[in-house]
Amino acid sequence: MDENATTDIATLPGFAHFTPEFQALLKRDADGDDATRADLLEMTQQAVALLAELELLQFVYLPTDDDAVDEDEEDEDVAWFSVDGVEIDEERDAVMLIGDVTHLYGGPITLEGVDDGHDHEGHDHDHGGTPAP
Repeated sequence: MDENATTDIATLPGFAHFTPEFQALLKRDADGDDATRADLLEMTQQAVALLAELELLQFVYLPTDDDAVDEDEEDEDVAWFSVDGVEIDEERDAVMLIGDVTHLYGGPITLEGVDDGHDHEGHDHDHGGTPAP
């Protein structure tokens, strides 16, 4: 955690759902214990990889108020990403999700080389939703 953070980790959503042993690890990490951080990164990588394998985890880019596609639009999602891999990024000291864009909706971003859901080379790309033009 950020050394300047003032949030009591025990008050964060979901904290109470962890075992007392895991809560103690999280508290030690929040207090700056580097050895605990390394253990937690490996545990996090394994847990997230399991959730991704079970397809319980996806990543979506939601526009901010400044980027909003249309305020009257119910579905303002811009891009959905699969989670195909999970690795520890030692430089950033964090777990990194690796994946591909699976759905791209009209919005304020341009992603070159992203599958837009159209049949370009005889491949059927049925991603649902309304693909970007």
